[in-house]
Amino acid sequence: MDSSAGWRDHPAYGGVNFNAGRALRKRASPKTSRRSSAKLNRPAGAQVLGLQSEFLSRQMQALSTQVEDLGQSAAKVVVDAAKPKT
Repeated sequence: MDSSAGWRDHPAYGGVNFNAGRALRKRASPKTSRRSSAKLNRPAGAQVLGLQSEFLSRQMQALSTQVEDLGQSAAKVVVDAAKPKT
């Protein structure tokens, strides 16, 4: 993933566009208050926490896979070093 894309574009967050409300507020009619339109466009706190939880679980899975691979390669190095040289 391109590091310039940022965390908001990560698949764990579903590509949520947190700035979508800005464009909608600019196009809102003068009768609509900013406060009411902003409430509609912000993700709910529970939704954000759920996305963060999912993101962290995916990160933990990736890290555990990397640690497993490192452990296997380290074990192979130790076994190879312990073999008698002929």
